[in-house]
Amino acid sequence: MKLKLLKKRIGFVFVFVCISILTYGIIGIVNKNNKSLSVNATPIANKTIVIDAGHGKPDERCHWILWNE
Repeated sequence: MKLKLLKKRIGFVFVFVCISILTYGIIGIVNKNNKSLSVNATPIANKTIVIDAGHGKPDERCHWILWNE
């Protein structure tokens, strides 16, 4: 019983590895025909961009707005 289960697991892993290798190969062939060139020609080159998720209102720690009213 355990040997049969072990054979099923090994078979499943083997099929999964074969499918993964096949998928990787197909993606490689498809991307080989892509002749795009990545270029960084933006005016913000060598700058740091900070993204703030403030959600439009100050949090509980911010008392600066209350002081300036």
